[in-house]
Amino acid sequence: MAVSNLFASKSVLEHFVRGTIGIVAYYGAGKLLALPSLTALGAAVILGVASFVIMRGCPVCWTIGLMNTTRNQLCPIPIKSKK
Repeated sequence: MAVSNLFASKSVLEHFVRGTIGIVAYYGAGKLLALPSLTALGAAVILGVASFVIMRGCPVCWTIGLMNTTRNQLCPIPIKSKK
């Protein structure tokens, strides 16, 4: 049984795909903020929120999930806690 975590994905490839889509959405939101219109501002907010939802949090959270996903792929044996 692998370590379960909110940020981990089923595979490393899936995690990288989510990260790529999230970073592109985040970049697009930044570019839209430079435009002087309310429509662009609304689209930037929507893309920014979508970025955080796709990555399951900030880029640091995505990186933590990558570490957990990699660990689950390489060593699916659960880690026992010392009590």
